[in-house]
Amino acid sequence: MGVTFVGVSEFEDGLEALKLRMLAATEQAVADGAHLIQAAAMKHAAGRPGPNAVSGTLRRSIHVEGPTGEEGTYTARIGPSAIYARRIELGFMNMRDSLGRLYHQPPYPYMAPGLADADLEMNALFEERWGQALEEV
Repeated sequence: MGVTFVGVSEFEDGLEALKLRMLAATEQAVADGAHLIQAAAMKHAAGRPGPNAVSGTLRRSIHVEGPTGEEGTYTARIGPSAIYARRIELGFMNMRDSLGRLYHQPPYPYMAPGLADADLEMNALFEERWGQALEEV
């Protein structure tokens, strides 16, 4: 008595195709999610209750790098390049700079609230991208 399985190679090919679609969907969701965070952080960097937007340099300096990574582990970096960005986000309370000037600057977070604002939308974004990849089956 013997057992013969038919269609195993086709099944394996189907799983490989699904894996590739899911990886592409994940990479795209990471990219789209990074831009959601960027947009939300830029909104928070545009005036009260965040920092006053005197020139818009801080807001314009918030950029996205990536996504980068290997198969299944994608990352994107979102952050400002303005030299004073950290002081704005975290504050500079009762501290002296390199010239000895004393500052009492409270924090005006914009990155942390931007991430919080984008969180729910990012979950929905990943569900949508993965759902689209599964529908192609």
